[in-house]
Amino acid sequence: MRLLKVTKTKRRESDSDEIAQGELFTVEAEDLFHHKSSDGKFANSLPRQTGNRSENIVDVVGEVEEQIEIATAGTFNKRARREGRERRERRDKQASSGAKASSRPEKGSFQDVYNRGVYLLSMREHSRLELEQKLSKKFNAPESLTNVLDTLVDDGYLSDLRFVESFVRSRRLRGHGPSKVRQELVSKGVEDHLIEEYLESDSEEWNELARTVYQKKFGVTVPGDYADWAKRARFLQGRGFNKKHIDHVVPSIS
Repeated sequence: MRLLKVTKTKRRESDSDEIAQGELFTVEAEDLFHHKSSDGKFANSLPRQTGNRSENIVDVVGEVEEQIEIATAGTFNKRARREGRERRERRDKQASSGAKASSRPEKGSFQDVYNRGVYLLSMREHSRLELEQKLSKKFNAPESLTNVLDTLVDDGYLSDLRFVESFVRSRRLRGHGPSKVRQELVSKGVEDHLIEEYLESDSEEWNELARTVYQKKFGVTVPGDYADWAKRARFLQGRGFNKKHIDHVVPSIS
C-alpha cells in the first residue's frame, strides 16, 4: 500500500473584514488512508486502490481540498468572529471615552468665549438667556461669562429687542398665535415689557392670521353642530389663538 503526502497552499477568501483578503495559509494532509482528525472526518475517506496514478492524485487532491475546507471553516470563522468582537469592543470603548471628554466644558479665555458668542449670533438672533446657556455648555468660565454677555450687548451683537422682533415674525409665518409665541418667549428669558410691546395680542393682524390658519384647515364651511364647532375651536387654541380670535373667526352655530 502506497501512502501519499499532499501539501496544499490556498488563498483564503472571506467576505468578512475580520480576515485580511489575500492572506496565505498552508495545510498538510499526511497518510491520507489512515489519518484521522479529531472529529473523524478524514478516517477512511479516500480510496485504498490506485488505478491510473495521475488520475488518482488529482482525485486525492480534490478530496483533500474539500475535507480541509470543511474541517477548517469552523475554526477560522470562530477566530474571525472573536477577533472582530474584540476590535469592536476596543473601538466602542475609545469612542465612549472620546465622547465623555468632548462633553466636558472647555476652559476658555474671555476672547474665546467672546468669539464663540459672536459666531452664534452671526447665525441668528439669540436672547441673552439663550446665549448664556449655550456658552455655559461650551466653556467652563462662569466669572467671565457675564462680562462677555455685557460686552456683546455694548458692542451691538446681542439684543433682546432684535431677538423678539425676529422671533415673533418667524412664528407668525408658521401660523402660531400670540399665546403660544408668548409662552416661548418667556421660556427664553425675555422680559414682559418687550413681549407686550411686540406681541400686541389684540392687534388686527392676529385676527387675520387666525382666519388664514382656520380657512387653510377647514375652508369656508360652517360647523354642522356644537361638537364640530368645538373641534375647530380647539384647533385654533392649540395653535396659540385666544377666545377673541376664535369667536372672530369660527362661525357660530345657527
